[in-house]
This record gives sequence, structure tokens and C-alpha cells, in this order.
Amino acid sequence: MEVKDWSYEEFPAFSREVAGARRVASTGNEMGVELLRDVIYATRETGDLHLQVLLPATRELARARRAIAAAGGKARAASFPCLVYVQGSAWKKQNCVRDLPQLARLAARGVVVAVVEYRDSSIAAHPAQVEDALEAVRFMAANAERYDVSSRKIVLGGNSSGGHTAMYACVARDADGEALLPACVRGVIDWYGAVSLMHEDGYPTTVNTLAAESPEGMLMGGVDLRDRDDLRRIASVTEHVSADAPFPPALIVHGTKDRTVNCELSAELHERLRACGHDSELVLVEGADHGGCEFFRDDLVDIYEDFIRRVTA
Repeated sequence: MEVKDWSYEEFPAFSREVAGARRVASTGNEMGVELLRDVIYATRETGDLHLQVLLPATRELARARRAIAAAGGKARAASFPCLVYVQGSAWKKQNCVRDLPQLARLAARGVVVAVVEYRDSSIAAHPAQVEDALEAVRFMAANAERYDVSSRKIVLGGNSSGGHTAMYACVARDADGEALLPACVRGVIDWYGAVSLMHEDGYPTTVNTLAAESPEGMLMGGVDLRDRDDLRRIASVTEHVSADAPFPPALIVHGTKDRTVNCELSAELHERLRACGHDSELVLVEGADHGGCEFFRDDLVDIYEDFIRRVTA
């Protein structure tokens, strides 16, 4: 065969009959996932912050992306909704690749997923984590063409402490009382988030709950919170939900046997949102603990995808 720079269309398909071989058809639109590692989205005084980006990928998309790059990269190969996902870590240093295999199941359904690294509680206190999550949203919206994202179809989400950060971003206000959540955020998904510090039994297996060295104490600057209801209220999402302030549609998911974050926290937030007239759906996963593969079984991924497509339609 001649050696040259074959185009896909020009290259002759293998056609010889081979005994015992099976031929199966392909279309070029079979969906897979591409990982972009350590995308810098912000630089703080403590260093760079990164995203791990999962892109829906097909043969035809790959060809279109190469063509766009060769032409200067001024267009999208596709226009997908995007989930900006805040990695849980008890607000400590995050392992931002841990959930990628599970989140790839959403990416393979046509959702761009960007996993957020934020300043952890050892180097920055609340609300630094919220500020970083909001910056990640703005980055994905500003770079929508590069990542095949529709800039008006972004959902914010997170698990555990990341769920707290994502939900808190929805109630965060500036010094003038104006909402900080960009208009491009059309919904929020909270997977078993640590959304309140107001419950004495909110964290059943945390032996030093609310002490200065506890995860929540470190979040607030290494402060003993046991006698600081004021700081506990400041950090609790539920305490900032009102009928007068907008809140995006919310999907809350929690295991009924969560030993790390009491399921009551999610139930209370859901009830508060609905009482204030906001769109909230609560999914209780029977017998599930704090995370695990059961949260990404097919029927639950269906629920997540349906929510993302509904709120970004």
C-alpha cells in the first residue's frame, strides 16, 4: 500500500474475506470519554488550581476537533451541557481523580464533567472553597468553545464537603447582598453533602465533631465551634435559604445508612427548599453509606442525566 497522508475518506477499508472473522458495523458516533488532566483554571497565592475534564468522545468528534484545532480553534465540535463537580474531601486536600471512573458514566452520555480542585482548609478558610468553585464555573463558561460546552447549560454539583460547597455557592452573596452564582448555572446536584453544622449528630462517626481540629472546625479557620452558633449558622446552607432569594433547581441524593454525614441534613435542606417555593428533588438510596458505586448504577445515572437535561433544556 502506498505510504502517504491518507484522509479518512480516501483510505481503503480492509475488505478481504477472512475465515472465522466476524464483522460488526460502526457509525463513528459511538460515545466514549476523553480525559484532559490538570487544566489550570485559577492561580491563587497558594498556587495553581486545576480541573480534571471529561469530554464526551466519538470518532467523528475527534476528527472535528482536529479540524477545528488546525483552523485556529474558533468553533465547537459539539455543544454539551456541563457538570462542574466539586470533589469531596472533608474540605481537606482533594483526590480529584478518585471519582473520575464513576463520573465518566455521565460523560459517556454526552455531559462534559469538570472536577474542581479548591483551596483546602489547611491553607484557606470558608468561603475560599466557594470562591474557587464559582471561579471554575466562570472558567468553563468563558472557555465553552474549547471544551465543547454550551455556556448557558452548566450544572454545579459535588459530593460530601463538595456538596456543601456547591450548594453554598447557590446562596453566596457579595458585600452588597447580590447573588454570586452566575446565571449560566441552571441547576445544582448535591450528593450526600455536609450542608449544615447545626446538628449535634450531623456527623455520626466524627469523634471530634465541631472541635477546632475537626473538619468543620478547620473549615472555619481552626475554631472550636461547639459554642459558636454564629459561625455554624454562617457555614450552613440551610440557614441561608429563603423564599425571597432565588435558588436553582436542586437534586439531592443521600444514602439512608450514611455514617459520615447524617441523611437528616439532606432531608432538612430539601424540606426547607420546597417550603420556600424552590424546585428540589430528594433521592434516598436505601442502605447506601457515604458514597460508593451504588450511587452510579444505571437507574441513578438516568436520574442525574434526566435532571441535567431538564434544567438545561
